[in-house]
Amino acid sequence: MSAVRAVRSRARASGPPGRAWRWGAAGLLVAGCGGEVAHRSSERAPAAPPATAPRADASAATPAPERSPADRASAAVEAALGRLAGLRGLAAREPVRVRAVTRAELLAIVQRAVREDVPADVVRAQQELLVALGVVPSDFDLVRALLELLGSELAGLYEPKERTMYLADDLSERDAHATLSHELVHALQDQHFGLGDRVRYRAGEGDRIAAVHALAEGDATSAMIDDSLGRPATELPDETLRLQVGGALELGGASERVPRILRRSLLAPYIEGTIFVHWARRTGGWAAVDAAWSRPPESTEQLLHPARYLAKDAPVPVPAPPPPAGMVALGAADVMGELSLRLVLDEWMPARAASDAAEGWAGDTTVTFTQGARVAVAWRIRMETPRDAQELLVGLARGVLRQRASAQDVDLGEAERRTQGGSACELHETGPMAVARAGLGVVLVSGPYVRAAHQVSGGGSCAEALVWAKASVRQR
Repeated sequence: MSAVRAVRSRARASGPPGRAWRWGAAGLLVAGCGGEVAHRSSERAPAAPPATAPRADASAATPAPERSPADRASAAVEAALGRLAGLRGLAAREPVRVRAVTRAELLAIVQRAVREDVPADVVRAQQELLVALGVVPSDFDLVRALLELLGSELAGLYEPKERTMYLADDLSERDAHATLSHELVHALQDQHFGLGDRVRYRAGEGDRIAAVHALAEGDATSAMIDDSLGRPATELPDETLRLQVGGALELGGASERVPRILRRSLLAPYIEGTIFVHWARRTGGWAAVDAAWSRPPESTEQLLHPARYLAKDAPVPVPAPPPPAGMVALGAADVMGELSLRLVLDEWMPARAASDAAEGWAGDTTVTFTQGARVAVAWRIRMETPRDAQELLVGLARGVLRQRASAQDVDLGEAERRTQGGSACELHETGPMAVARAGLGVVLVSGPYVRAAHQVSGGGSCAEALVWAKASVRQR
C-alpha cells in the first residue's frame, strides 16, 4: 500500500477529534479536546487487519455464537493495546477499561464534558473573540459547531478522568481496530505521563496547554502512521507528511457549514504536533519523544520552532490591555500563541506570508470585555524585533481594512501604505476594528459592539477605537 493510501486509510477511519477545543480553551483556535479524544468514522476505508486473528478449529461443526458489542470492544482493546505498547515503546501499566455505547450516548458524553470542563464565561469569551475578529458570523455558536462536526459520525473516545475507552457499539472489528490505533496511544500517554492532568483547563494557560495537546496528538498520529505503513513514519519528508495528514484528516460533510478557521484549528495540532514529534524521533527515536514529555514545549512557538524549544525560549509575559470605559473582563485574560496568530492571519493573507508574520511572536494576551449587551475585544502582542512588529502590524491591518460585505481582500501593499503612521481603523458589522503599533508591541481591538441575541450592531467610532488601541500598545 502506498504511503498516501496507508495514511488515509487509517486516519480517515479514526478521524480528527470532535472536542479539540477542550485541551486549551484559550487557544480555541488551536486548542484540542479536553480530557478525551473523540474520533469520527465517516469514511470506513479499508484498514489494516487486527494483529490477532481467530484460530481455525476444524472440529467446529457450528459457527461460534456472535459476541456482544461489549465483548467485541474488550477483545479489540486488549489486542490493540499490546500491539501499540510494543510499537510505541511504552509498556501498558494497567488494562484500559472499555465500554461499548451507542453513538447517541457518545455524543451525550461529549456534551456533558463540554459543560463540566471549561467555565461558561471562557467559552463565551472565546466565541466573542472569533466574532470580533470577523472570522466567524455573528450568530456563531461554538459548542453547537463542534458538536455538529461530530454528529452521527462519532466512533470512539478515550476519557482520562475515567481511564476508560468508549467505542460505538456498531463498529465493525476493522473500524474498531483503526480507531484504537490512535486512541490507545493516548491511554499509554496517560499511564506514563499523566495526560489528563497536563491538559486540564487552567486559566491563562491556553497556549501552553495547546502545545501539550499538539505533542499528544503528534505522538499518537506518528505511532498510528507507523502502524499503518509497517515502517517508521519518519521516513516521510515533513512537507509530504503535512500534505498527507492534512488531506487524510480533512473534515467534510456537515463540517462544510462550520467556519474554515475552526476546521483548520482542529487539524493544526495533528499536523504541527506530528512534525515536532518527527523532529524528536529523528534526533533520538521514541526515547526523545519520552524526553519531550518530561519537558513539554512551553508554547506553540517552541512547538513550531524546535531550536527555540532547545534554547528554552520562554514566552514573554504581556500585561492585559485596559478595558474601554465602564467595561469589565469576561473571564480571565489568556494567551493565544504563535499558532493561533498564524491561523488568524491565514484568514487574511497567503499562508506563507501568514507564517512569516507570526514567526516573530514573543508573547500575547487577549481579553474580552462586556458591559450589559456591549462587547469588546483586545489582543495585545509582543514581537521579537521592531521589524517583526511592523510585519505583524501590516498583516493584522489587512484584516482590519478588508471589506467584509464584498469579501474583497486588501493587498499587502495597501495595508503597508495605510499603516505608515503605526495604526489603522475601519468600521465593520462589529463596530470599529483598529490596530496600532509602538516599538515591539502590536495591539488589535474590536468594538464595542452591541449584541442582541444572535445579532450584533456597531456601537463605537474609529476615533475611540484608535485611542484605546494606542493607549493599550503603550501600556507597560
